[in-house]
Amino acid sequence: MRLLTHPLAAPGLALLILAAGISAWAGFPTDVVREWMAETGPVEMGTLALYLAALVAVVANRRFNPAPEWPALLLVIAGFCAREMDMHKYFTDVSVLKISYYSGPAPLAHKLMALAAWTPPALAALYLAARFARTLWRGLLTRRAVAVTVVTVLASIVVSKLSDRSLGVLTQDYGMAFNVSARALQLAIEEPVEMGIPVLVMLGLLQQRLET
Repeated sequence: MRLLTHPLAAPGLALLILAAGISAWAGFPTDVVREWMAETGPVEMGTLALYLAALVAVVANRRFNPAPEWPALLLVIAGFCAREMDMHKYFTDVSVLKISYYSGPAPLAHKLMALAAWTPPALAALYLAARFARTLWRGLLTRRAVAVTVVTVLASIVVSKLSDRSLGVLTQDYGMAFNVSARALQLAIEEPVEMGIPVLVMLGLLQQRLET
C-alpha cells in the first residue's frame, strides 16, 4: 500500500505506460503497431473499457466525494469517454468541440444538441477546478499522492493532445513530411497515454481512500 500512496506513484505509472508504447513502436513492425493503435484496435477498445471502469469507481467512491463532487467528476469522465468514442463527431466530421463548428454550415438543431451535450461536462470541470484548486495546491506542497496524481492526469491530457496535433501542425504549417514509422510513433505515444488517463483516475480514487 505504501507504493500506491507514494507521491511518485502516478508519475512513475504514467512514464511506464509511455515507455511501453514507445517500446512497442521500437520492437514491433510498423504495420502491427498501427493496427494495435488504430481507432478500433485493442488499445482504443481497452481505453473505453477502462473509462467505464473509472465511472464505476467514481460511484463506488462517492462516500469520499459527497455530492455535488462525485456527480461532477462522473460528468467529466463521461465526457472524456464520449470523446474517446468520437461522439464529438457524431453529426459531422468536424469536431463539435471546436469553435469553428458553430460558425460552419451544420444545421442549427445539431449545433444546439452539441452545446447541450458538452456544456454539462465543461461546467462540471469548472466546478471541480474552483472547488479543489486550493486543496490541490496544498496537497502538492505537502506531497500528497492524490494531489500529484491529479496533476499527472492533467499532464497526460496535455501530452496526448500535443501528440495528437503534432504531426498535423508540422505538416500543415511548416510543410514537413513524415513517413509511416513517424506516424506510428505518434500513435504509440498518444494512444497509451490516453489509455493511462482512466487508470490514473482510478489510482487517485484509491489513494483518496487510503489517505483518508
